[in-house]
Amino acid sequence: MPTVFISANDTGVGKTWVSAAIARMLAGQGASVQKIKPVETGIAPGGAGDAEFVAQALHCKETLPGKATVHTLQRYTKPMAPVEAAQADGEELSFDALVQGVLEMTVADWRIVEGAGGLSVPLESGPAPRDWADFALAIQADYVVLVVGDRLGAINQARLLAHYANAKGLHAGWWLNESQLGTSDEVRLVNENVLSELAFPLWALQDFEMPLPRKLEAPWLKQ
Repeated sequence: MPTVFISANDTGVGKTWVSAAIARMLAGQGASVQKIKPVETGIAPGGAGDAEFVAQALHCKETLPGKATVHTLQRYTKPMAPVEAAQADGEELSFDALVQGVLEMTVADWRIVEGAGGLSVPLESGPAPRDWADFALAIQADYVVLVVGDRLGAINQARLLAHYANAKGLHAGWWLNESQLGTSDEVRLVNENVLSELAFPLWALQDFEMPLPRKLEAPWLKQ
């Protein structure tokens, strides 16, 4: 079962929009899709989160029969980094339990796992904590989508992210997403052109709150 792990250079850059786009494309190709959010913060009890957003994007409440299921493993009420959000709720976040929770899920044609925040956000306390990059390795992710906000500063952020992903040995690529309106077309064109020339794959370009990317280069998503 191919596994896609979705991370980013920052919080609020559109990981969930990208998750929904990938789920749409895979389901549209006839595949069954499992979307998992291992941990989410800033969600009140009974509130809707990223998994529910993807479910709604796929026109389903809990499942799209035969096509998609959505799951959230841990939720915390404070809008903080995962470890601190868990502590604020009187709990302790367990890296190993999150990994086990993902690996024990039922089988689907494709599994999409979306992290919280950026790629190097810690998932445990201590001087050398494991993070989402380590998590992607632990769940044996086949593809790691690195969502980068398509705005001024994206080139620097993307290169730093790629360097870390390469250092961790991840099979990764960038996904430029217009996460906020107001960035000029000129800046976005520069981002695309510069990143396309570098020795790291640019898998897709997605416009603000669009259901699908306007340009797709990821070979694993193309039929």
